[in-house]
Amino acid sequence: MRGWAFKMRKKRAILFLLLVTVSLLLIIGVSPAFLFEGGTSLSEELKEEVMNIGINYVEENYGTDYVINGDVEVGHYLESRQEGDTNYTYPVASFRMPADYQQSGQLVNVMVDTETGEIMKVYTHPSKSMPPPTPP
Repeated sequence: MRGWAFKMRKKRAILFLLLVTVSLLLIIGVSPAFLFEGGTSLSEELKEEVMNIGINYVEENYGTDYVINGDVEVGHYLESRQEGDTNYTYPVASFRMPADYQQSGQLVNVMVDTETGEIMKVYTHPSKSMPPPTPP
């Protein structure tokens, strides 16, 4: 009977360690998506600074036919390469070009380091056209 109780305690201890390990891995893997070194929320001044840097970048590289795609938010981008993964967690200014949604285009997301004002990452996505609105 003692052997059975010892085996059950051992199994519980192994299960507990496994659960703790999995939980820690999830916390470590998911937390960068929700944390930002400057705090969990952005001040209006930081949002404005990021947007201005993004606008300057877009106008220099894509022209002035764009529309701002929402408010500045903290974004997370994971880049996998042979050398290893790189995590980017910075405020993002997002733009769609061209401004006419009836044309296909692309979304341009500009990640900015608010401490240095440096653009850390720019990534794009295709954007499909949308049909014109139907009259009521």
